[in-house]
Amino acid sequence: MKLELSDTVDKPRLKDEWTKRAIDVPTLLTQYHEMVEFVQPIALAQPVSRDPDDDIVIATALAARADMIVTGDMDLLTLGSHNGIQIMNAHDTVATLDG
Repeated sequence: MKLELSDTVDKPRLKDEWTKRAIDVPTLLTQYHEMVEFVQPIALAQPVSRDPDDDIVIATALAARADMIVTGDMDLLTLGSHNGIQIMNAHDTVATLDG
């Protein structure tokens, strides 16, 4: 998880956004890791996503009692929500939180 997050925030398409918002990525990652709580994904009764590899994301969000999954993964985004957990892209999430 830690490596995947680091790889994601380091993507070239996000660099302009970090610069525009004056966000220092190493500091962001450090602060994030200080706030996270690790949970054991729950077992799903049946597949949820059209991509079976994405079900772990849903199972983890359910175990964490998350309100939202923020992703760019179209297989998850097409769901819109699952068990009361909204599934949104980053742009829509920022707009929702700013609004």
